[in-house]
Amino acid sequence: MKTVGTIGYPHTRYGRGMSGRVLSGIVAEFFGWRVAVMSIGLVGLVLALGFILLLPPSRNFVARRGFHPRYHFGAWFAHLKHPGLPALFLIGGLTMAIFVTSYNYAGFLLAGPPFLLSPAAASLIFTVYLGGTFTSSYAGHLSDRMGRWPVMLAGLCLTAAGLALSLVPQLWAVVAGLALATGGFFATHAVASSWVGRLAAKDKAHATSLYLLVYYLGSSIAGSLGGWFWSSDGWPGVMGFCGAMLLAALLVSLKLKRA
Repeated sequence: MKTVGTIGYPHTRYGRGMSGRVLSGIVAEFFGWRVAVMSIGLVGLVLALGFILLLPPSRNFVARRGFHPRYHFGAWFAHLKHPGLPALFLIGGLTMAIFVTSYNYAGFLLAGPPFLLSPAAASLIFTVYLGGTFTSSYAGHLSDRMGRWPVMLAGLCLTAAGLALSLVPQLWAVVAGLALATGGFFATHAVASSWVGRLAAKDKAHATSLYLLVYYLGSSIAGSLGGWFWSSDGWPGVMGFCGAMLLAALLVSLKLKRA
């Protein structure tokens, strides 16, 4: 079973995200945040143009003629009525929400007391993304031997341990905690995304699109809501918010096990 990269190649996608966050932190320290934001936009534009120019033509693909809304909506609703797929969609969205929310406010944590790290130093926290390349790959191997649900549960528990450890007011604990939570997220996402393709009997692309819709909605909504918790209670508030989402993901996973 090729679990890793079934939806979106997480190890490459988040590798690009890691490099962007680290480089922008370094640029911001020496040239200011406006130049950092502008540089990210310019790099993104250049890469998009390069993608368009270098993308090879499609092979082994036959486009469906015409646009038939009834067919598409029927396929989506059929997946939403499936006994297991909606649970996978929610788990993907909740865990992605935890991942993005944690890193959105980790920079504020490290820049403030007692750490007082510079923007360049604080941005190095994103290098712990690299641990996810290992856990996502290893999760695929374990799923073949132990089954998907136990590996998914282990990923969620690893995330919980990481969130708890990051509450210790020591730099090593914050770094180690985020590394553990990142590893747990990557493992969970790798299993959940591959499981979607297995459970969808037909119209697999529609199932994948629903997974990605909930996945990115979770990061967008929760990543913004986390600011309220940061403003009111700082890092403990953000971790409490993430912990509530993690508990919801654990409860949803129980339904998935029964399904």
